[in-house]
Amino acid sequence: METVSMKKLEKWHDEDKYQKIVDAVMAMPESARTFEHISHQARAYTNLGKYQDAYNLLCARRSEGNENALWNWRIGLCLYKTGKQAEAISYLEKAIALGDDHNETKHYLNLALAYAPFNQEKIKALTASLGASEYNIVELNIHFTLPFDMINSGTLKVCLEMEESDDIQKYSLEHMQKILSRFSEWDTSGRALIKQEHPEEDENQPELSDLIVKPDGSFKVGFDAGEAEEGQLFLYVCFSSTFEVEMELEYELY
Repeated sequence: METVSMKKLEKWHDEDKYQKIVDAVMAMPESARTFEHISHQARAYTNLGKYQDAYNLLCARRSEGNENALWNWRIGLCLYKTGKQAEAISYLEKAIALGDDHNETKHYLNLALAYAPFNQEKIKALTASLGASEYNIVELNIHFTLPFDMINSGTLKVCLEMEESDDIQKYSLEHMQKILSRFSEWDTSGRALIKQEHPEEDENQPELSDLIVKPDGSFKVGFDAGEAEEGQLFLYVCFSSTFEVEMELEYELY
């Protein structure tokens, strides 16, 4: 097959024809595949979710890509997506140092840093001290459940929100314990606000569902208000870091 132009590969990328890109580059003689061809093929592999294939392809051109921002970004992404978050950090950092200023690169660097040993130790110690047996990191936020007798299911879903990977250092065990130990107060305050905003509703009807805490110490308590036309409706009552209730409900549909 004749050499495929960069213009054609870019056009196929814009049209989401990722497998066509892979097939076209693979059909070329190996000697004719330039670094740019390989970069397009690797990008197509990542868009197809074939991160290990992309990684293997990129590693074969390491000498050409080592000082290339896009090559480092793609290597870092592949490592992150294949469960090697700690190894991804140096590549993502190098991509940024070489001029990659895309928000997605910075986002994945933050995600990878959340898995760094010093952050993992802090997360594990904090969640275990609160009574959680395990946790998950989803889009930088830390999710876990705690035994909780105020909920029919017997468990409270907790989310610690983070905007940067080192935000976990801002969470203190003492503050978290205060929030949890006074939950009956937040329940009472929340139901009173719900009744005030929706006087037609039975204030005892919504069931406690979850707790979301922010790095600045503020938090919100969720109530499951049941099925709505658009999905499951949750009402959130917000509190400041000094435990003052904010007199406005937040609504979420899932």
